[in-house]
Amino acid sequence: MTPAELLDHARTAPEHSPERTLWLVAAIEQIIGKPLVLVGGAAANTYTGEYIPTDIDLIGSGIDSADRAKLVEYGFTDPGVGHRHVHITLRPGEGPVYVEFPTPPLDAEEVTEVGLADGVVASIISLPDLVVDRLKQATDGTGVTRD
Repeated sequence: MTPAELLDHARTAPEHSPERTLWLVAAIEQIIGKPLVLVGGAAANTYTGEYIPTDIDLIGSGIDSADRAKLVEYGFTDPGVGHRHVHITLRPGEGPVYVEFPTPPLDAEEVTEVGLADGVVASIISLPDLVVDRLKQATDGTGVTRD
C-alpha cells in the first residue's frame, strides 16, 4: 500500500481507536522509510482500548529535517525547530493527531508486530516492556526491575 492509502485507512478508523493509531504508524514508517515502534500512552490504548492518548509516541533511529519534510508532503504540519512532534488533522471537525518522536534508543527487550491488512505491519512495544516503561514514566525510573 502507498502512504496515501495507509493514511486513508487511518482517516476511516474511529477517532482515538487503536486501529487508527496502527494505520498512522504504518503510514509514517513508510513515508520516512525508517523502522518505528509505537510506545507510550497510544501503545497502552492499543493493548487495552481503555486509554485516550494525548499523542502518538514513535521511537526509531531518530528523525531529521528531511524526514519531517516528507511528512509535510503528506499533510502533516511541522511546528519547526525545537519541537519533537508533528501533527495531522485526519477529518474535518476533529482535532489534530500529534505524533512525537522521543529520543532513541528504544528501552525494550521485545517488539510485537501487528498485522493490519494486505501484509501491512505496525510495530509496538511488547506488553511487558510497556508496563515497565509506564512505571518509569510515573516514577523517577529507579528501582524498577522485571525480576
